[in-house]
Amino acid sequence: MTTKPPTPPSVASHTPGSWMTKRGRANWAIYAGAYAVAVGVDHGADANLIAAAPALLETLRQAVDESGYRLSGPTDHRAAEDGEPPWVCNARAAFALAKGKA
Repeated sequence: MTTKPPTPPSVASHTPGSWMTKRGRANWAIYAGAYAVAVGVDHGADANLIAAAPALLETLRQAVDESGYRLSGPTDHRAAEDGEPPWVCNARAAFALAKGKA
C-alpha cells in the first residue's frame, strides 16, 4: 500500500498553475496544460484574472510568511493580534475565500 505525501501549504486543492487563457469563438477558457480549468468565461479580463489566481494566491501566502506573520489567525483587522497590520488580516481573508473557507 502506498501512502500519499502530505500536501504542502502552498499547494491548494486547485489545479496547479501555470494557467493560461485561450479565446474561443464566443468566450474564453482557462487551461492548465491540456486540462481545461474553466470554460465559458465571457470576458477576457475575467479570464486573465482567473488564470492569474494560482500565482496571486502563492504570492499572497509568501508575502504573509516572509513578513513574519502566520497565515492562520484573525481575518478582521479589528481583531488583529500583536499589532498585526490590517493588510495581514485582509490577506488571510482573501486566502480563506480562495480556499472556500470564508
